[in-house]
Amino acid sequence: MEPVSISLINKGFTLNMAHYVKQVRSIKDEFIINGDAHLRIDVDSTYELGYFFGASISRAVINLSNYRGQVFFRMYNHEDSTKLYESVEEAFNIAPRFRQLNETRYEMVIYSKPIATLVSEFGVGADREFPAKYLVNNKRYLRGIKEGIEDFQGNIPDEREVLKRREFSPYVERLFNTLSISH
Repeated sequence: MEPVSISLINKGFTLNMAHYVKQVRSIKDEFIINGDAHLRIDVDSTYELGYFFGASISRAVINLSNYRGQVFFRMYNHEDSTKLYESVEEAFNIAPRFRQLNETRYEMVIYSKPIATLVSEFGVGADREFPAKYLVNNKRYLRGIKEGIEDFQGNIPDEREVLKRREFSPYVERLFNTLSISH
C-alpha cells in the first residue's frame, strides 16, 4: 500500500470562492451574490468544511456544465444527513435542497457551480484523491474530514453502491489512517 504523501506544516487556509466563479454579478460585504444565493467569499478550514470535504471524497456525485453546477448526496442516516446539511450551511452560507425519499433514504443537492467546481478537484470514481493543498495541521478541520469519511463510508444497503465505494476505498483508507495518526 502506497503511503499518502502529505505535509501538515500549515495551520490552516482560507478558500477564496470568488476564484471558482467565472462571472460575479455582485459582491456585498463578504458574500458573492448570484440571484438569491449569497455564497460566502472566504471559507476557512473549519470543522464544517472538513466534514463536507470528507463526505465529498466518500459520496458526492458532481454535475458540472458551462452554466450550472450541482453536488449531490444520497444518504441513509438522518443524523449524518442533518450534520452534512448544517456543515454546508455554516461553511458556505448556502442552504442545500434536502428531502427524505423514504423511511431510510435522504437526498441533498447543493445548487452551486463554485462548490461543484471545488469538489471536482477531488476527481471522480476510482480516480478520487484528496488534494494535498487542503490537508493542514488544524485538528478540528482534520477531525471534520475524518468524521465525514467515517459517516459516509459506513453501511450502504445497495450492493451496487458498495461496489462503487470499493473502487476508491484503498485511497480513502490510507487518507483515513493518515488522519488518525495526525491527531
